[in-house]
Amino acid sequence: MSALSGTAGSVVYFNGADTVIGEVREWTLDLSATPIDVTAFGEAAERYISNINRATGSFSGNLDPSNAVQGSVRSDYLNGANVRLLLFHSGTEYTDALRAHVTGYGPTISVDGKAGIEYEFQVTGVLDTSEGLELLLQEDADLLLMEDGSGIRTDVRNQSF
Repeated sequence: MSALSGTAGSVVYFNGADTVIGEVREWTLDLSATPIDVTAFGEAAERYISNINRATGSFSGNLDPSNAVQGSVRSDYLNGANVRLLLFHSGTEYTDALRAHVTGYGPTISVDGKAGIEYEFQVTGVLDTSEGLELLLQEDADLLLMEDGSGIRTDVRNQSF
């Protein structure tokens, strides 16, 4: 198992071309799925079927009013537009939020003078990953425990857009 250094991470804003959002220091991505209980009377164990998957996240860093890409993301937030974000965890491996809606924008400033910024987002539709990540979350994906309880099985139906 190899470890990754956060120094290779970045957040890319895609609107026809890949453009790194300047001054970002960290990003997070939270994946979840809420299974539906379909247990019937007389069954010896609970049974679940898959439900809709969800992905949310955030990224934060140093506020830079002169950074045009920070301004584009802020503008998309204010105008309610969807964005496409590439969340890099190495120089070549990334998670691709094909469509995300920026749900939060929070500038900060501290007593020592550092100005910061944080954005929160909600993925709408497909979340895709490049080779190297263990997670794959797409529309119509079944995320279920293996029958022996040993881990998670993913059965993904391909989507075309």
